[in-house]
Amino acid sequence: MEIFGTITATPICPADALQAVFNELFSTKAEQSDLSSLRALRDGAFREITGLNDWWRLLERNSPAVIQLLRKEPKLRKPAFELFTYVKTLEANMDSPLDPKKVLLAASVARSLGETTRSRRLRIDAERAASILDNLRAATIAEGLHKLAEQKPGR
Repeated sequence: MEIFGTITATPICPADALQAVFNELFSTKAEQSDLSSLRALRDGAFREITGLNDWWRLLERNSPAVIQLLRKEPKLRKPAFELFTYVKTLEANMDSPLDPKKVLLAASVARSLGETTRSRRLRIDAERAASILDNLRAATIAEGLHKLAEQKPGR
């Protein structure tokens, strides 16, 4: 009996996994401190706002498939990196206006992931996330996170 397939080792934390793949793909050597804002967002808003942690868990369970797609699909890289860079600014600017173009970018990235993946789980989760993000309207980042928390990201 022979078994065929691939194994992609990725860090458990989605932020660490994305930072590692973007360093690899764009030859950047961002400092780990670049992730301090994402950790602050995870440890702050994502734990404090009821329902928002479900979105973090969605990222955790899909990060291996997302990382694999980013490595294989060049068209996904720049939009995903732009979104990743924007998300790193959220924690420090919770009272700032939520950029509707970035929300649409997030929906577009999610949709592209769903259309490109072979993972049934990622396809379902990405389509649901894109649908929710398409309809997300908020004045500030904090308000946007609260509205996002009201919506279940998946099953």
